[in-house]
Amino acid sequence: MAKRRRGFERRPAPAHAAGPAGGSRVSPRPANHIVAAAAAAARRRRTAVFATVGLAIGIVGVAFLGGALGAPNRSPSPSQPAASASAGSTGDSTAGPTPTIGGSGPAISGVACEVDEGTAYHVHSHLNLRFEGVLQPIPADIGIRDTCLYWLHTHSDLGVIHVEAPVETAFTLGQFFDVWGEQLSATQVLGRAVGPGESLFVFIDGQREEVDPRTIKLGDLVAIELQIGASPLEPLPYTFPADLQ
Repeated sequence: MAKRRRGFERRPAPAHAAGPAGGSRVSPRPANHIVAAAAAAARRRRTAVFATVGLAIGIVGVAFLGGALGAPNRSPSPSQPAASASAGSTGDSTAGPTPTIGGSGPAISGVACEVDEGTAYHVHSHLNLRFEGVLQPIPADIGIRDTCLYWLHTHSDLGVIHVEAPVETAFTLGQFFDVWGEQLSATQVLGRAVGPGESLFVFIDGQREEVDPRTIKLGDLVAIELQIGASPLEPLPYTFPADLQ
């Protein structure tokens, strides 16, 4: 039995290594024009790659420059105050100043709003409102704003109407209600309408009068009472304090 020889197995020769039967081995070599064509193709590929990279870099540069030139100004506008330098600040520095007497307001029904109280014409009337015998409150500070005082206003809740104007003027109860922002007519006082079987009764200085309540003149030391109910009641007496007489 033959013994297997130690060593590496021989690899078969490549098919192209052997020439024709009985001939010598030939190493094929490419023609010169094939080599030149391959080199030119390689150069074209490199040129195309470089051109593509250059174009991409140019586009990125133009976009960055355009963004820098067209970026909006980020400084705070006058209508938007800048944020506080202190990140944890909770103050109210952006709040407007508290309004004070020193301006003027729009006129209401011919009644102006002035910075100061008028002294040329200064009189007082008194008003009571009673619904089914119940006295209704008349608030203080009617006609008094943060920046001005209307010629018709109240200082207390006692029903005294102050008439203070630069010249003597015939003001009416209807104008006072307009400044107050409340309803007054022959069929309604404040939010109270005259109901079935009821009437609006007008008293001036204790005397019943058949007049439109809006036309009542606000004269000096005039006492006015308006009643809504089924029948008139005796008006409540009122005495003006000495400092208003």
